[in-house]
Amino acid sequence: MRASSPWTRALVALGLGTGLTLTPITPASAGPLGGAVLPLLGDAAADAPAITAVEPAELKAGAKVTVRGSGFVDGDLLRLDGKDLEGVEVSGDRISGTIPATTKKGKKLTVVRAKKTVAQSAEFTFVPPPTLSSVKPTFGVPGGSVTIKGKNLDRIDAVEIGGKAQTIAEKSATSITVTVVDGTQTGPLTVRGFAGEAALKKEYEIFYPPTLSAATPGALFEGDALTITGAHLGGTGKAAVKFSLGKKKLKVTEVADAKAVVEVVKGAKTGALSAEARKQKAELGGEITVHPTPVISSAPKEVGAPGVLKISGKNLDAVETWRLGQVTLTPDPAAKNTATKIALQVPAEAGGEASVDAEAFGRHFASKKGVAVIKSPVIVALGWHDAKKGIEGEVRGRDFTSKTKLKIAGKAAKVAFIDEGRLTFTMTKAPAGAGAAIAANGKFSGPDFAVDGGADGFRHRDEDLDGLLASPPADYTPAMASVDVAQSRASTTETADELRALGEKAGDKKGAAAADEVGLRLAYDLKRMVLIQRSMCAAMTPGKTKGAANKDAGVALRDASDRTREIMASLTALWSGLPADALVRAEGKGVAVDQMDVNVAAALAAQSKVAAACAGRFFGDKILTDAGKISAVDVSRLYDRAIVAAFGRVLATGKTWPEVEAAVNERLKTFASARAAYWKKVLQADKKGVEATTTATTGKGARGDKKVDKQGKPAGNTGKGKGKG
Repeated sequence: MRASSPWTRALVALGLGTGLTLTPITPASAGPLGGAVLPLLGDAAADAPAITAVEPAELKAGAKVTVRGSGFVDGDLLRLDGKDLEGVEVSGDRISGTIPATTKKGKKLTVVRAKKTVAQSAEFTFVPPPTLSSVKPTFGVPGGSVTIKGKNLDRIDAVEIGGKAQTIAEKSATSITVTVVDGTQTGPLTVRGFAGEAALKKEYEIFYPPTLSAATPGALFEGDALTITGAHLGGTGKAAVKFSLGKKKLKVTEVADAKAVVEVVKGAKTGALSAEARKQKAELGGEITVHPTPVISSAPKEVGAPGVLKISGKNLDAVETWRLGQVTLTPDPAAKNTATKIALQVPAEAGGEASVDAEAFGRHFASKKGVAVIKSPVIVALGWHDAKKGIEGEVRGRDFTSKTKLKIAGKAAKVAFIDEGRLTFTMTKAPAGAGAAIAANGKFSGPDFAVDGGADGFRHRDEDLDGLLASPPADYTPAMASVDVAQSRASTTETADELRALGEKAGDKKGAAAADEVGLRLAYDLKRMVLIQRSMCAAMTPGKTKGAANKDAGVALRDASDRTREIMASLTALWSGLPADALVRAEGKGVAVDQMDVNVAAALAAQSKVAAACAGRFFGDKILTDAGKISAVDVSRLYDRAIVAAFGRVLATGKTWPEVEAAVNERLKTFASARAAYWKKVLQADKKGVEATTTATTGKGARGDKKVDKQGKPAGNTGKGKGKG
């Protein structure tokens, strides 16, 4: 506060601030002593000290301050925010003193006389001393940044670490960022500025990352020593350098600042050499080659064949060739093989007992103990069909025993019959979805066998058969085909009379649905049998001398041919019972004969491919293309019989083709035009045959005279006596 007038200076002398409201003293209000107050006030104002300037304008702890003004007398005190300055001196128009070194702030200077403030001023700036609270990171790296936190740091103009000046990059009142100068060593961290200096309590660490220059030798084996040269390799504690080859840590046996010796530990692989300390990493160019030593630490006492042999050890991924006795083993591609664990496929021909041999880099490493080989059950084909409760099925394979158990899609099946190459089973529920895993378990589990739950117990789905007829699958084995034939037989067990009766019930919606289910099943199975015929012939080795090698395929081919005849007979029996109206499809009624025909037509179209595939193939000493050949089934002729059987009751409604043609056309509306034309041709030919027979046997004196009535039965044969002729 500046004393700008005698009146103001008088107020200051009384210890009053300019913010105080004074009530003027008048004779009326002064009371009995009022006449004596004014002179005293006037005298005080005249003698009160006044402050005109504070020097310097910026103050700090420990600094000398001079206050200029007037009216100062010996004995006056100088205070900063109520704290006495040291060494106060009064000299004419000046009063001076030293701010205590512990002072941290100051806003007002006052002159105190007789315990009363007689003058004051705030026209100066006090610069508080700096303080440090923290630093990050916990250690500095030459060229890296270090941030110092604290207070009153905006007036700092020098930072030292270990006595070496650092480069200030940024600063504010609460932080300073410096760049560590190369050559700086661990030591005190100090900041200096106008208001003084401050230092961290602990020395600040400066860390120099390791560098690598060379490593010898360039190629070695596990357990060998590797000599490394470079700089800053001899750190200790948290700064200790860790050496790695690739991702494998190496064991340090000797270390100095410019040299280190490490041991290439077991498990190390060829890779780049690196040195790292405190996340600061140096890498040597190129690679150090390590030849790992395979170690077989454990192997089972027994293994199934075929099966999987699981080995544990070290450096197993370096093995080039595995053997069990004289049999070569290959890694299982489905397993997660690593350097410590590997699964090896044991082929079916393995046997006896032998050590596991691992060959790598021309050296052989053997297991300490031998492994005995036991035959595992192997599934080569599987199928099933619906039963009263769940499903019944058949499995073909080898090495089955009384202890063999069966799991389908993870669930146990009940084994009903078993011999070395075949077993039957039952389950409450069929597997669903593609790729259901089937496993036969004895003492050792055989390899999984996958089936398609969507194929209803067959090898292939119904909807895939057309594509397979055009391009047969290479993995369709004779065993699979034989099982498919067996399941086809098991799926349609009705006798001819039962099938005919089923067809007769197709006049209503429920009966038509039942006839559709059986008829479509037969049509799909027909395609399946044709697929088997083509696939088996294609799998056979041509040539008369190869007949014995074709035995299994020939058996499957013969079974499929026999089943083809059975299917056509069953379809004929089913269709022979169809009422005439059941062939009319409208508004959800009628039997889907047209859909059955589409599938049969696909089978008929593939017959030429079957003949081509079977040409020159021998089964035993018989060539398949000879008269009476195993593959010869005149499906077309058999199908014509089924067509006539389906329209038997329609044809019986008239004596001539024109009399039934309209009814036939009505029932062929849902057929494709080409298929409808084929059916009409077959039916017309049959009707012409009936007409010709009728004409030839009705003349006078003719033998065997039989007239076909409207029900298609010979007239006169009533069952009550002998018929004519």
